[in-house]
Amino acid sequence: MLNAAVKNQFSPETCDSKKTHAALLHHFTGHLDNTELQYWKEWDRLIDLETSVNNKEITKAWLSPSLNRERSTGKTLSSLVVDESIFDDSRNVPHMNNSDFIVQCRRSLSSSITTPLNVLRFEVGSRIVISTDGSTLHSSSHKSGIQRHIFGISRGTIKDIDEKNVHIKVNHGDFLRISRLALFQSKARPNCTEVLLRLDKEDFTTGTSTLRQNLGNLFTADIVPFSTKSEASQETMLNTQQRLHSRISVIRRSIIHLDAPKFEAHTLHQILREKNLTTLSKDFSNLNADQKAAANKVRAIICHLALQLFIVINLTP
Repeated sequence: MLNAAVKNQFSPETCDSKKTHAALLHHFTGHLDNTELQYWKEWDRLIDLETSVNNKEITKAWLSPSLNRERSTGKTLSSLVVDESIFDDSRNVPHMNNSDFIVQCRRSLSSSITTPLNVLRFEVGSRIVISTDGSTLHSSSHKSGIQRHIFGISRGTIKDIDEKNVHIKVNHGDFLRISRLALFQSKARPNCTEVLLRLDKEDFTTGTSTLRQNLGNLFTADIVPFSTKSEASQETMLNTQQRLHSRISVIRRSIIHLDAPKFEAHTLHQILREKNLTTLSKDFSNLNADQKAAANKVRAIICHLALQLFIVINLTP
């Protein structure tokens, strides 16, 4: 809807979304002005450019043989094979609301390297790219088999890793792609050599999806779910007006329109009331680790300045 609003903004005569989805478009973007839509367009484009550059970085890893890169950087796992028991694992039975699947890999017995997997630079949560590792792949047109790499089969996230096994969380489509590749060799052609895989750590793309999510939240975090019911349509019009005065709207105007911050006038007694301290304590507990560290740093600076002021006052004749 944000992209549709931007398109309407610059070429309303060629876009009919206002006619066909007027209520939907108004629900999600009716509270935004042209300056805010322009801000969305420019930063969304910058994130696209950042992602495009980062996606090219993975090719540099593929220029190095997996074994060499594992030994030199620790950011590649070489000579892995898929544990076929995962295809009968109850965790990987499709569920309506479950889009995550687990692929378990282990080091091939034919590998010349025996380094434990968990001593390399992989940890739970690491983003990885799965590729083949120079396996001999057979097809009807090449009965004798050809050795080649298939890069970027899928992306995933490390779910668990120990000395011998690594568990990778992937989506349903990638799970099917990996299972077809593994089962094609082991069942359709049992005399073929096993398919070897390599995992390359993807340090450089972590964050762009978070950037886009944060950007979207700046514009839509205060929007309630859309409903097609007639009574809800009237309610969304009221919500649009309410959002113009919401906290996220104030933040948006501070960031995009550069509005100066406004502070409420409170006496020291009002600020230090028990109710306010309780609210501040609750708000502080909801902050993440970085935000808490920043708040503690500010508090330390204030305490230091207050101490200096106290010393100056008491030492001044």
